[in-house]
This record gives sequence, C-alpha cells and structure tokens, in this order.
Amino acid sequence: ETGFQTETYLSEFQNGADCSIRNRNWETAWHIAAAHGAVSCLQKLLNKTGNVNIQDKCGRSALHHAAVKGQDQVTEFLIENGINVANCDKQDRRALHWAASAGHRLNFNLAH
Repeated sequence: ETGFQTETYLSEFQNGADCSIRNRNWETAWHIAAAHGAVSCLQKLLNKTGNVNIQDKCGRSALHHAAVKGQDQVTEFLIENGINVANCDKQDRRALHWAASAGHRLNFNLAH
C-alpha cells in the first residue's frame, strides 16, 4: 500500500506535478508507475528526470517494484533504459529475488 491514490498521483504527474515527491515509504512516481505497469508514465519520467535507479526507504528501485508484481513490460523497459539490475535492497535482495519469491520470472536474457 502506497498511502495514496495511484491513479490520481500518476494523473497529476502526467499533468506536470513534481515527479520527485515521495510518499511515506520514500516511493516516487518511478516506483508507483513500475508496480502498476504504467510504461507510458515511465517513459515520461525518463524524458523528464532520467534517474531510473532511485531507491525507496527499503533500498528498492522501480525494478524491484515491477519484478514483485510481475510487470514484464516494465522490467524490460527499465533494463533497456539502464537500471542497475545488480542493485540490492536493504535486505540484500535483488529484483530477481523479489520476482522469484512472488512466483514471477525476470527475463534473464535482459538481466545479465
């Protein structure tokens, strides 16, 4: 749970809101869009900020959030745009670990 309405947040971002705003878990638009499969929003973030590796309070990137939710198109987009696939969170777990623990697969052809 992110603590606020995802659709409203993404809509406000797409209408020019500050994309660096964080919620109580330090999640940004990157994390929320990734978890919800919003590739078009991620593309706008990339064009605006370019920082695909931003981490939340637990040290998780947008890739961690996408992987645990099984958002294959998002994981592919993030990997193609330079996200650090070797990044570990504060539990020393990579996105691959989170994907596996949730019963999802991360595309190994992209994540090496």
